[in-house]
Amino acid sequence: MLKKLFAAVLALTLTFGLGLLFIGCGDEDGSLPTVEASLSDSTIETIVLDYAKAEILPETEKAMLEKKEIFSQYGIIYGETHDKSFKVVRQEQTADGVIAKAVESGIIDLVIKDEGPTTTSYTFNYRLSLAKDGNDWIVVECLPFLTSETVNDPHGDPPIPRSMPCLSDGPESDSEEVTSLLAPAFAATYYNANAAVRYALAHAENPDFDNYPDLGLNCTNFISQCMIAGGWNMKYGWYWSNKAWWHTIRTWWGFKWHQQSYTWGGARNFYWFTYFSGRGTPATSWSQLKEGDVIQRKKAKIDHSLIVTDIDARGKIYISYQTPNTRREALSAFRSRYPGAIYYLWRMSN
Repeated sequence: MLKKLFAAVLALTLTFGLGLLFIGCGDEDGSLPTVEASLSDSTIETIVLDYAKAEILPETEKAMLEKKEIFSQYGIIYGETHDKSFKVVRQEQTADGVIAKAVESGIIDLVIKDEGPTTTSYTFNYRLSLAKDGNDWIVVECLPFLTSETVNDPHGDPPIPRSMPCLSDGPESDSEEVTSLLAPAFAATYYNANAAVRYALAHAENPDFDNYPDLGLNCTNFISQCMIAGGWNMKYGWYWSNKAWWHTIRTWWGFKWHQQSYTWGGARNFYWFTYFSGRGTPATSWSQLKEGDVIQRKKAKIDHSLIVTDIDARGKIYISYQTPNTRREALSAFRSRYPGAIYYLWRMSN
């Protein structure tokens, strides 16, 4: 029963990505004997690796096989798993025993229907408790505490337009054109720019982490929140797909955590979702932008997303964004800090 539950947890985390998952896999009463810990680092590693080979890795393999069968029904073909590893990354000896943290990882070849070949890399993090059992040290508890999966973007970056010079502090100029890509002809979703701007001004400096995740680098996470406030509907699909865009809150055994597609929080992925879905129209000059439209910056890659929250009578554009949290900054001031950067302009308004 325990192994089935453990396999189910692994399958769940592989399917849905990030999640805080806790499950005991030690003594029936879950208690840790009180002992004096005295083990070398190499001995701890040996004990943990032996445990992993016997208890963890076989369950991972079963979960992988189950996932391959399920995903094959949706046109996702899994190939070989390679670069597999299981490493102890930290250990701490306490009066109650030893706490070890370990990481299991690997790379899987796969082909996604309509998107071509790519790879997916998985990572499982474990917290293992060791205690003395007679003359031997054993693993008495194992907690998978954070998992993640990262898929390499099969599309790469969009074609590179020419670099654009910095703006002066005056009105935005029509003469500075932006290279645009023609978006496919999909029907646009409903979008209330005023509602998106109201949300942006209310939360640019006051993040809503009760209802949305804190991803650390929150610029595109924040823009997605603004799009929701403006009326965008979520589009569900595999969380690594650039044709899906969603966020949800999950609960499990009393714990709560956020999950989202890569397009929700990744600037480059958001670009491709906007392109594929047709929810934004590429603008060809700064003067075409309206309040509620989105600007994306590219240096080495697309790495930042901003929302237009005000345009004054002179045509001067003001933006709001997170990371760092900023409300109503002049676009010209922002651009002056990044000479040579490339910008993609999205008309989100109907």
